[in-house]
Amino acid sequence: MILILSGVIKTKRILKYILLLLILFILLISGVYAYKNYYSSSNSQYDPKQKISFVSVGDSLTQGVGDNTNSGGYVNRIKDKFVNDKNAKLNVYNYGIAGQRTDQIDKRIINNTNGLLTHIKHSNAVILTSGGNDLLQALQKNALVNDKDEFNKNMTVNLANYKDNLSSLIKHIRNINKKIPIYIFSVYNPVYVYFPKVHAIENYVSKYNDIIDNESSNQKWIHFVNINSLSYGQYRTERQKNKLLESSDDSFNPLSLDDLYSNEKELNEYLSSKDHFHPNSKGYDFMTNKLFKIMEKYNDWY
Repeated sequence: MILILSGVIKTKRILKYILLLLILFILLISGVYAYKNYYSSSNSQYDPKQKISFVSVGDSLTQGVGDNTNSGGYVNRIKDKFVNDKNAKLNVYNYGIAGQRTDQIDKRIINNTNGLLTHIKHSNAVILTSGGNDLLQALQKNALVNDKDEFNKNMTVNLANYKDNLSSLIKHIRNINKKIPIYIFSVYNPVYVYFPKVHAIENYVSKYNDIIDNESSNQKWIHFVNINSLSYGQYRTERQKNKLLESSDDSFNPLSLDDLYSNEKELNEYLSSKDHFHPNSKGYDFMTNKLFKIMEKYNDWY
């Protein structure tokens, strides 16, 4: 009797283990199947017969200011990139206006200026440049503030305002199109090669980019396109940057910029020699390549 009971118990244990292994096997197969479905859907090939459109919204970087070849900045370049590399049937709508802050760009979306809302609703992706004018105006407004604590206090208020305005801008885009991918360019420091020892500008450029990066990381279908290395131009290595530091002139006020505008030569090979602020054709090539790589990485624009 004891032997029979022992055998029954062992049989139940064996059946229990078999059942457990069966469940684990089913879960494993289901997981692999789900992963393959996700992987294949997120990396599916673009069909060249599919018509797609992007809407580019923002400031002077979207407008293409500084492009010495008059090629339309990154907007026309990204279109050419998709047409040539992917044989895409693509329309890109340019809603860039020079000098606009984030809150002003947001108002254009709210007011459906020139059909902007309609294009966002029916496009495959939004490409956004925002923040450069917010930061520049804040720095110039505080250029004469000599007290470091007061300067940082004022700039902290500006950072909070920019964060709120950027969140509002993204929210209004999302209200129009809940799942449209948004590609946001970073800001950069256009006067770095002139004033590499002035860390205040670089510090706040970094803080602005942290805000953009956090907005991108905390929400679906938002991607950060980091072009901050435009700040350094051709000075890419630590050795090159150190050499630049040694040769830099501290006699200018980096927030005045008057001396820069009177200089006919630009030290940063990626920026315009006319205003020493915007990208030139080489800079827009750089922006376009960065954007294209990020768009290829996520493949969520079709």
